Amino acid sequence: MRRFVPIFGAALLLAGGAAGVASSQGKVEVAYPDGFRQWTHVRSGYIGPESSAFARFGGMHNIYANSIALEGYRTGEHAPALGERDRQRR
Repeated sequence: MRRFVPIFGAALLLAGGAAGVASSQGKVEVAYPDGFRQWTHVRSGYIGPESSAFARFGGMHNIYANSIALEGYRTGEHAPALGERDRQRR
């Protein structure tokens, strides 16, 4: 428990600093998809500096799913566009 408090405090300081930098650089408009507030959080992940993918994808990643994606998770069937794209990558 003693290690958790300093780490949590440091995380809060970093988050606050990042928010301050972002707000000082002006307002940025983000085009969010329709209905994104109803999406379900599926999982989170972290790609750290020890990973070979860190330079390109490093950091925290949160995965959210809309109702169509959730149905695919439940049934094991992916949306056609995603399935096609995955086949092209292999």
